[in-house]
Amino acid sequence: PSKLILISFDGFRWDYLDMAHKYGFETPNFDALLANGSTVAPGGVMNSFPTKTLPNHYTIATGMYPGNHGVVHNQYLDPDDGVFFLEDDNQTLANVSFWWNNGTFDKGPYLPEFVPMPIWIANQLNQKNQESRNARRSGVMMWPGGGAPLYGEVSHVWRYFNNSVRNESRFDELVAWFVDEAAPINLGLLYINEPDLHGHKWGPTSPKLMKLVSELDALVGYLLRLLIKNNLYDDMNLIITSDHGMANITSRVILEEHLDLSTYESYGSSPVLLIWPHEGFEDAIYTKMSKVPNMSVYRKADIPAEYHYTFNRRISPLLFVADPGVSFCRTQANLGNHGYNNSWNDMHPFFVAHGPAFRRNHVSPQFNNVDIYPMMCKVLGIEPGPNDG
Repeated sequence: PSKLILISFDGFRWDYLDMAHKYGFETPNFDALLANGSTVAPGGVMNSFPTKTLPNHYTIATGMYPGNHGVVHNQYLDPDDGVFFLEDDNQTLANVSFWWNNGTFDKGPYLPEFVPMPIWIANQLNQKNQESRNARRSGVMMWPGGGAPLYGEVSHVWRYFNNSVRNESRFDELVAWFVDEAAPINLGLLYINEPDLHGHKWGPTSPKLMKLVSELDALVGYLLRLLIKNNLYDDMNLIITSDHGMANITSRVILEEHLDLSTYESYGSSPVLLIWPHEGFEDAIYTKMSKVPNMSVYRKADIPAEYHYTFNRRISPLLFVADPGVSFCRTQANLGNHGYNNSWNDMHPFFVAHGPAFRRNHVSPQFNNVDIYPMMCKVLGIEPGPNDG
């Protein structure tokens, strides 16, 4: 079967490579991939609302909008089953199917059109002989949801997110899975939590962040050398992309100046808050917050159609969305944030694809990140699951 590696550098904005060059930092490995592969026009990939990490990683993997695949925020309430929250040191929910299958399996009638089929599951379902050395197998290195059983399948091999594992070690293990003697994988996914971590801290236009971008370029060089050393380079298809961009924070809205915090529960994080009003308070909260500048408040039924964010029971009765560059906070700790309207260029991620399935030196018009899934299915030669691409 065809081989494919999908890598996400969290929070890698579409224009970071150009910005790094302007600051005098070189990115020779990315440059070589771009010259010999495909990318997307200025403005980057149109990602999905909310432009947050877990929703968009699961969108890339499933081809479904967050409102359809059910991972509606990094933290959210399922009114039937409680709160979903992944912390670095708490992976207890990372592989519980319920949170990754749209909460459908144990909810009565089985509705396959609503059940995401991540690429690592689709890859393994599309095969005749499970025992063959040439069977389709998936390896998932720290990608959100990568170990959850879905459709009766689980990734052949997977790892929880663990920030203490060096990035080079993650690549070492991923490549080792491809060359395993007995049961090699043909699809590998890998997640790196930079430059997001420091983009929040330093802001997206910081020279320090551009130095970090050049260090991530060196990491790509490390992977390319590994592929060459293991005779994988020539027939490996490689996609490197991201979940979202990053924007400078310019102002803030302090909710307790406008609302009694005891009248509602809030889930998620700035700039998009899922608001579950206590009984009898919805109208008052809506009326009050409609008058607050630098933000929008939506009733669930009125959330803009282009957000694809109304269908799911995990979406709250009220939604607060800060305007671009505005933060919901008391104290201004971070200089950068993301989550805003997905039509804002600063939220858009970069994309580069290289290998036998992709054109060389090609610039594609802008596409949506729900389109990456059917693209990967085509590269792998498999039938996609339900998707919005």
